[in-house]
Parts: sequence; structure tokens; C-alpha cells
Amino acid sequence: AQQTATVIENTAVARDTYRVRLECPEIAAGIVPGQFVMLRLAGWDDPLLGRPLALYDTVFDDTASDGDDPIGIDLVYLVVGKLTGHLARFRAGAEVEVWGPAGAARREALSMHTWDKRIEQVGEIFDRLASEAAS
Repeated sequence: AQQTATVIENTAVARDTYRVRLECPEIAAGIVPGQFVMLRLAGWDDPLLGRPLALYDTVFDDTASDGDDPIGIDLVYLVVGKLTGHLARFRAGAEVEVWGPAGAARREALSMHTWDKRIEQVGEIFDRLASEAAS
């Protein structure tokens, strides 16, 4: 899928290293660890070609009742050229063109969010079984 995504935030995490959070629910719903997206600056023609950026994390809607609605992705990048140099100056509300997911999917690898949800579900099962055994 190719779409224009809005920058939610773009934060420095180390010297010349940033984490950009993009609002792109369609891509967030389909991407898995081991995949990447292609990113290009919307409205810019230099550089003309997009650059591959690996998935760092999937962002979920914390306000949703189940907390499982993917709303965006986080990408971490090092400033090394024109695209990343310009991207480092992007602020919330800026737009980028993003397409993907691409690359080898590792469906067996689960995000921490998914593990947390599974642990919570197992805990609920044990609580129910303990309650049934006590009655």
C-alpha cells in the first residue's frame, strides 16, 4: 500500500539518530518484525527515490477499549544524507509518502504489545479456572 502519512512526532534519541512516528493505520495493521517501508518526502523531488527504513515498532491506539487498533509505525533513522537530513527537521503535521510493508516477514516474532496481551489473556484464564474451582 502506498499512502501519504502524517508525522505524529519526530524525536532525537541520540546524536544524529531520530525516531519518527507516522500515522498510517493501513500499513501498521499489516507490517510485522523483519519488514521495512519505503519513505519519500511528500512534495520534494530531491532525492527523487524513496529510501528503505526498517520497522522499529507498531503504534497502537491506547484510547481504544481493547488497545489493539494499530494506528501507526515508528521508524528509527540515522542522519546520513539528503533525505534523512531533511526528515530530521520535520515536525508533527508534516507529510511523507510511505509504501510497504516490504521485505521478509517474521510472523513468529511478536511485538512486546502482543506478548503483553497474551500474558493478560492467560492470567484471565487462570483467574477464571481458580474461581470455578473454588465454587
